[in-house]
Amino acid sequence: MKAAVVKKDHGVDIQDKKLRPLQYGEALLSMELRGMPYRLTR
Repeated sequence: MKAAVVKKDHGVDIQDKKLRPLQYGEALLSMELRGMPYRLTR
């Protein structure tokens, strides 16, 4: 699974991550974003 990982310098890396099996009460969400603005407000 690909994951967006925030680094200490606040940059973002896309990395491959292995998931552990889900436990009771947990949920796996699938999200898709497109055209996310750099600044939401000025």
